[in-house]
Amino acid sequence: MPDTTEVDGLTVGQVSTLIAVTVRALHHWDGIGLLRPSLRTAAGYRLYTAGDLERLHRIVVYRGTGLGLDRIQAVLDDSTADVPGALRAQRTKVAERIDRLEQLSAGLDRMIDAHDGGLPLTVEQQAAIFGPEWNPDWPAQARRRFGDTTQWRQYAERSASRDPDEWQAITDAMTDFESALGDAMDAAARLTLRILVLADPPPGATVRPLYHHHTEQPQERQQLNRTPPASDPLGGRLEAVATS
Repeated sequence: MPDTTEVDGLTVGQVSTLIAVTVRALHHWDGIGLLRPSLRTAAGYRLYTAGDLERLHRIVVYRGTGLGLDRIQAVLDDSTADVPGALRAQRTKVAERIDRLEQLSAGLDRMIDAHDGGLPLTVEQQAAIFGPEWNPDWPAQARRRFGDTTQWRQYAERSASRDPDEWQAITDAMTDFESALGDAMDAAARLTLRILVLADPPPGATVRPLYHHHTEQPQERQQLNRTPPASDPLGGRLEAVATS
């Protein structure tokens, strides 16, 4: 590289200001051979010529597309390099990145809607999933009441990650649970009724109280322990536990 005592080019600081590239980047690119200034002063300062600036502009353009420095150097220095192919490949990567960013943006919108409104579903989706008795104002009412709590923030984060199919699955599971709980409560009610009938029969019924059961003879005790007919919807008819 020739030396010069005259200012035939631009200094690093001048190029940095003109092209909006940091001095550190220019030094790094010089060090790896990507952009070496063609001139130096007698004191050793770098000077960039018009040809250097043209190369720098191309580096900045390729860098803006996301190409790595080694790939940029190959494109600039290899006369056989497939420049259009490299740019098409980079365009594909950029399109994929745009798609990821759009998904991220949609996720952020859902998170905002969940925090603000409680349920990132349209009114139509809510009616289809939760049924005609669902009031679409309920999430907003819950937001006004619980919006400042940790529980609400946790709910909103989970809510934002669910799509309509997942909400439908949750609703179906809750319906099954409520049905099973109702069956269990019906069974408990039937059992309670049987106990009450044995312990305190209604007036006129010839049923011996349960608390006298231990005084009965074995034959009478066996009669009290008879299983109620399965056809009885309450789990046991009076005559099943009455003595003659």
